[in-house]
Amino acid sequence: DSILKTARALVEDTKKLVAGAASNQEDLAKSAQDAVDSISRLTDTVKFGAASLGTEQSDAQVMLINAARDVASALSEMISATKFAYGREPNDPSIGALKDSAKNLVSNVTSLLKTVKTVEDESCRGTRALEAAIDSVNQELKMYEGVELPEDR
Repeated sequence: DSILKTARALVEDTKKLVAGAASNQEDLAKSAQDAVDSISRLTDTVKFGAASLGTEQSDAQVMLINAARDVASALSEMISATKFAYGREPNDPSIGALKDSAKNLVSNVTSLLKTVKTVEDESCRGTRALEAAIDSVNQELKMYEGVELPEDR
């Protein structure tokens, strides 16, 4: 949940960053700083989540860290594209490049969230299996409670 909330905040900051290219320099700087703060929180949250998996799930840890790295890289590219697009006309090619980099960032955030979901599903698989086994045993016990056992002769 923390990763999802932080990722949403980053996407909102991305929208502000794109809009900031058409506004004044102060708004742009504030939007860029907000985005950097959001990616810092997101990477910290992902690192914490990866660490909580434990060493037995090192592949999942690597997947999460790589996905977060891809998001950070996409944000870096977007900030560069924003610098080039700042103050340009709406039909300037640099504005198109900025929008493309924003789409790439959102795509990477989506990929991160899918990775989180996959890792979460895999780590919950054992818990779900145990819960199903407990339910099965409880059903069997209920069946035996209603059956009278034959007397020893």
